[in-house]
Amino acid sequence: VKGDGKNISTVVKGGALTVNLNKDVDLGKDGSVTTGNTKVSDKGVSFADSLVNLTSNGLDNGGNKVTNVKAGDVNANSTDAVNGSQLYATNQNVTNVQNEVAKGWNIEAGTVDGGKVFNASKTKVAMSDTVGVKAGKNIEITQDGSNIAIATSANPTFETVTTESVKVGKGDNTVAIETVTDKHGRALKVSGADGKSETRINNVADGKADNDAVNVRQLRGVAQNVANIDNRVSKLDKRVRGIGANAAAASSLPQVYIPGKSMVALAGGAYSGASAVAVGYSRASDNGKVILKVNGTANSAGHYSGGVGVGYQW
Repeated sequence: VKGDGKNISTVVKGGALTVNLNKDVDLGKDGSVTTGNTKVSDKGVSFADSLVNLTSNGLDNGGNKVTNVKAGDVNANSTDAVNGSQLYATNQNVTNVQNEVAKGWNIEAGTVDGGKVFNASKTKVAMSDTVGVKAGKNIEITQDGSNIAIATSANPTFETVTTESVKVGKGDNTVAIETVTDKHGRALKVSGADGKSETRINNVADGKADNDAVNVRQLRGVAQNVANIDNRVSKLDKRVRGIGANAAAASSLPQVYIPGKSMVALAGGAYSGASAVAVGYSRASDNGKVILKVNGTANSAGHYSGGVGVGYQW
């Protein structure tokens, strides 16, 4: 008697035959082993009168529960099975989150740094509600996907603005405007980018009220008027100095004093830089009681004067 060499082997010893079953049994592709209701074959493990099967593709438990499962590790790399108690804890957490979400949130507009809010009241917002943001005057809202940007308009318009200082422009073209208090009270200071250099204010309208600012055109007009007055004063000064010179020259003319005689006289005079010459004629009556005097003057300013007089003495 000889075994097949795969699953059964025989040994003859001392006239006795021993048949052995190998510890590793290979029944081939079509072979199987059945013990009780359990059958083990090339297809896997199956159970009589049951839908439970264990094959190389996995376990088909036939709709039955898998009980007494140890809690598996729960982490990012775990491939362990989890049991009911672990799922229960997860479900409780999900339920708690759902309950909190169902309550919604209260939203209310608030103020920052002294701002103003109109028609503000608490409003409940549910998970499925949409909260919108409206742009008020001088506000721009831009949406890029889930991002919302709120900014002040590039060209805002205001009725009034209260501030200590304002900067206009960029870089070297910046103009700083600020209110300052000096010994004369409140004043407006306009300076360059460094806050110190001088700057111009352009396109200023003509001032009308007593406390209006004036522009260069008005100042030039005033300067021209002053120049005209100065010119007239200068001319008047020349005339006055010429008159003074004329008077000095005329008063220096000698006159006749002998009865019945005549005199022609010449005299000069000066006054405050002006000069004059005078020519005169005088005659005394035969009895010496009446004297006639005539004179004419010319000064360095080109002006002339003349005079005549008669006198009676006794």
